[in-house]
Amino acid sequence: MHATCHTQSECRTSPRPVHRRCTSSPQLLTIYPTDARNHRALCYSPTARLDSCKFFRNYRSPTQVTQNVTVLEALRVTWAIPGMLPTVSIGPKGLEEPVMSAGNGFGNPIREVIKEAYQVFGAKTQILYILNIGSGFRGVVNLDDGNNVLQGASMDCDRLARDVTRNLARLRIYYRLSVDRGLEGWGAFRTDFGVMKSHVDEYLGRDEPSSVIDHCIAASVREGGVSLDKICESLALVVPLADFS
Repeated sequence: MHATCHTQSECRTSPRPVHRRCTSSPQLLTIYPTDARNHRALCYSPTARLDSCKFFRNYRSPTQVTQNVTVLEALRVTWAIPGMLPTVSIGPKGLEEPVMSAGNGFGNPIREVIKEAYQVFGAKTQILYILNIGSGFRGVVNLDDGNNVLQGASMDCDRLARDVTRNLARLRIYYRLSVDRGLEGWGAFRTDFGVMKSHVDEYLGRDEPSSVIDHCIAASVREGGVSLDKICESLALVVPLADFS
């Protein structure tokens, strides 16, 4: 799942992409300039606390110490899912922390992303739009399905997306893209990405997804937005106080 919050200042000028050729993976905290338009974060969970959603960041957070891992380490963690890839240990020697993808408990971390934006940018920052990209509908879960734990996490993503859509409807800033048919069956596309591409292309060719993309493009150049405190209020989010001085 991918979520993007675009602030008014971000969309004034598009940052030039950073291209680096390197023999070793650079540190995540130093790969991008320290500019609000270049904030990037990836979710993960400690294996000892799967109810906790943390972030690898390329910026400093006022509320959480950010592990300065390499880009490759961060990507390995986001793919570390039981039954697919092993967990990854991060941190200094003697204090290594085993971590894994946050997908089991936070397959759709949209609420966590909004709280993170609030803590980093402040309550009055204007948001132009939020784009939430899902991993696709994986089918209805039943008790006899041996993969119901992972499919259940996917269904929870869709349920959360519907709740957020309903709660933010009057603000008209939340948009979601997620393939709604063709991806049923966990693991069916692990090696056949061409089939997955066919379903994604069919989905994006429909009127509704195209309209979502058009709305996001239009929102990125308009004046004004919705403040983060109003968004958090609409979602009943409680955000820890942070020092923005």
